[in-house]
Amino acid sequence: MLHTKTKSGLSETPTKKASPATSRVSKSGSRSSSKSDPDSHSPLQNSRLSFGRSPKSVESKPNVERRSPKINNTTTPDSLQKPPRLAKKILDLQPQLNAAREDLKKVKEQLVSVEQEKAQALEELNEARKHANEATKKLSDALIALDKAEENTEIERFRAIELEQAGIDASQQREEIWEKELETIQNQHAIDVGSLLSITEELQRLQKELLMTTEAKTTALSHTNDAMKIAEINAEKVEVLSGEITRLKALLHSKTEIIDNEVFMKNQKSDVELSVLRCELEEAKETAGKLAELELLIEDLKTEVTDAKKAELDASTLVNEWKKKAELLELRVEEAILSERASSESLTSAVEQLDECNGKLQNSMSDIAFFKEKVGSLEIEITRCEKKLDVSERRIEISKREVTEMEKTIEELKLEIQRIEGEKTQAIDSEKQIVGSLQSLLQEKEGILMELESSRNEVEHSKRAMDGLASALHEVSIEARESKEGLLAKQIEVDNAKEQISKLNEILKSTEERYIAMINEAKDEIVGLESNYERSELEAENLRIIWNRKEQSFLSSIKKSDDEVNALNGQIDEMVNKLKETEQKVAGTKEENAHLLARINEAELEATTANKIVEDVKETSLKLKEVLLDKETELQSITQENEDLRTREEVATEKIKQLSMLLEEVTANKLEVNGKLENVNDLVAVSDLLNSNGRVYEEDKLKSDTVTSELDLCKEHENTNVDNGHDEEAEERNIEVDVKKLETCDYEGSFSSERMVEVESLVGDSKSKTEFESLFQINGLATLDETKNDNSPPSTDKQQKKKALLSKFGSFLKKKNSHK
Repeated sequence: MLHTKTKSGLSETPTKKASPATSRVSKSGSRSSSKSDPDSHSPLQNSRLSFGRSPKSVESKPNVERRSPKINNTTTPDSLQKPPRLAKKILDLQPQLNAAREDLKKVKEQLVSVEQEKAQALEELNEARKHANEATKKLSDALIALDKAEENTEIERFRAIELEQAGIDASQQREEIWEKELETIQNQHAIDVGSLLSITEELQRLQKELLMTTEAKTTALSHTNDAMKIAEINAEKVEVLSGEITRLKALLHSKTEIIDNEVFMKNQKSDVELSVLRCELEEAKETAGKLAELELLIEDLKTEVTDAKKAELDASTLVNEWKKKAELLELRVEEAILSERASSESLTSAVEQLDECNGKLQNSMSDIAFFKEKVGSLEIEITRCEKKLDVSERRIEISKREVTEMEKTIEELKLEIQRIEGEKTQAIDSEKQIVGSLQSLLQEKEGILMELESSRNEVEHSKRAMDGLASALHEVSIEARESKEGLLAKQIEVDNAKEQISKLNEILKSTEERYIAMINEAKDEIVGLESNYERSELEAENLRIIWNRKEQSFLSSIKKSDDEVNALNGQIDEMVNKLKETEQKVAGTKEENAHLLARINEAELEATTANKIVEDVKETSLKLKEVLLDKETELQSITQENEDLRTREEVATEKIKQLSMLLEEVTANKLEVNGKLENVNDLVAVSDLLNSNGRVYEEDKLKSDTVTSELDLCKEHENTNVDNGHDEEAEERNIEVDVKKLETCDYEGSFSSERMVEVESLVGDSKSKTEFESLFQINGLATLDETKNDNSPPSTDKQQKKKALLSKFGSFLKKKNSHK
């Protein structure tokens, strides 16, 4: 870019400045004379006063005197180019301000979404409390209904006892008939017991299958947990990558700061290097534009990383939902297991009732009432114990449900805390980005202020731009303060949530202690019931011994046993129906397990997709790293190119300075020649030197060769950028070189005062005049013809100029001779 700009600048200068060479020489001469005025002595006076000085010392002084016009010429176009640079900087700052404002808007939207999620969580908690209250009401209603049912059963039992007492008399007549029927009934009872055992075995098998399904479910949950851990590891890796990106940003900012510092130091060192430093500033601006592009790429990377994080959060939410569904299914399975236990308990109670009926049939008629009363009392105690056990089991179930609900609420609160922390980190990152953008804006502001101090004409434009930037910075600072206040409020809310969680944990601990105490009490009650049961078994053994003694009295109880057998058959039918219902429930649980397996497979597939997404994110991050490395290599190559261009420009500037010094010396010497040709003694000295000694000719020739070689270099340098119209300038420079030769001859003629007498004697003759003119034409102006023949054929204008110079020189010689 810089190379093309320098070419365009060089190509534009000749087209705009197409004035004739004479005007250019006159301008440079006027500038050199104006600059050399502060010195008290001119080059002529210095040469006349100090005879020991050489022409080199005289030539070295205009080098110092004629640097400032070059610098003044170079400063004017840069000052004209400053308004578009400021406009570019303002345009570069506007997208950063817009990005900062967008970040603040995003933070505000996230805060609003967090508040909405918090309100939703509170509503869900209220709904859960309402559901819990409704469940407690339903449980209380169920307990009331159970109490009523138990009272009805007790009333029916008392009625059955009365009917049994009434039927004892009628059963004595049919003892012989019912003995056979009793045997058949006993056989059927044995068959029923075998069927019940088979049913119990099937139930155990179903329990084992349920355990297998629960194990499979736990393994699936472990797989999902592994997937979650992998996703967290990937998230940590993404955070590490974001840290590396920020580190690269810091390196880039440090490089830009180093470049700016170098530019500032170079500006302070010398005003002569202003052009070079301005070129470097343009390069730095281009690099700043490239850095802005890199920052945009990094922002794109950040957006992609945030999208990946959002995908991971979505995956985590899906996993949490599947966990909740699995917990619900576990609750259903537990309910099914409880129903199975209740059915098994009812079956065992039915078997016990059958055993009791058999014992009752085997008991004696006389002791039936007494033993029945004892059995009734024992049954009442057993029912009470069963009620207590049911109440304790229900309490335990309620406590488990409450514990599960509390765990759910704790998990939801943890999720909310994690979300709030993630949003907090996002807000902090956005604030860091805003702070970085503010720092970059402040740095650019300082650079703009430095440029504003250097340019007085651009004060109004820069003030307007700085006012806009200051207002934007003020707005950004206000928005940052608001975001910080929002973050503080969110932190307070998080602290409150943590306090609530601690309180809930304390409540859970207290409830667990209460339930442990209740379980211990239930265990004690169960121990007492077991002791009572053992006592009842001892009493039953005693009763069986008495029944063996009184087998003859059993015939009277056959009639009553018929009714009891019918009742037992009805109970058995009811139990069979219950078993069918339990089988149906088991089939439903199997179907639900199948659905669970299908859902678990779906969850595994989703976990695999999430892993694939994470791998894609890794690949994209690696690609972005490669892009960053490529950009770094490009920056290095750009810096190397800039250094090469600087070295080339320094070489070119040195050459241009040397050529400009030579041109200024030529113009100055030309003016001195115009002043010195009036002195006849100097011209006589020149003719004496040309005729007497050949060394002057050789030295002049060497000087002319050096000057012509330097002018040829200048021509080659200018011919690379200039098209046509420079031949006249080159020829005029050659003429000036010839004039310089005359001046050197004049200097040496002024130094040789001893030869003045010899020259005056030679000038008196006409032959010496003609010989001097011929020698001057041959020796002094031969280089003009050579340079003309080298470059291009002479035109009429050039020939006229040369003739005018020769005629002037001849007239000066004639005047000198006439004065003599």
